[in-house]
Amino acid sequence: MAKRQPKFQNVETNLADAISEAFSNMNELSQECREVCDNMPESLQSSARYEALDNSASELEKDEPDFPDALQEVKVTLQRPTKMRKQSRRDRAEEAEGILRNCIDAIQEWIDDAPGTGVDTTDAREEAAQELRDACEELADAIGNCEFPGMYG
Repeated sequence: MAKRQPKFQNVETNLADAISEAFSNMNELSQECREVCDNMPESLQSSARYEALDNSASELEKDEPDFPDALQEVKVTLQRPTKMRKQSRRDRAEEAEGILRNCIDAIQEWIDDAPGTGVDTTDAREEAAQELRDACEELADAIGNCEFPGMYG
């Protein structure tokens, strides 16, 4: 009997590239949603589908946060599908959210292991890392709140 190939494989990358990839996915989804809304007939622009896509586009239109130099060497492991097939908007949104959640974990691990930080002290590097972690959490939550109704939804 043939051995089944796993659906996902782990890929290690640096934190900056992972965050950049998540934002690229978010911007692509935002543009798609905005394009659907812009091309929707006027008679449907008061529909629930239009409203959901317009809200999703607005939620996904975010600027990439500043990346602290102290985190340049931080690595993050992402799961990639082994077989590429056309993915739905929801699948791509969940992928971007998953990337951000993995980045949040990697940032938190760096904060917890940061050298020279005591219980009562925080340095500028740790504060920058916390700000990036908080920005990623906010964006991951925003992605989770997005709706992508289908053609007839």
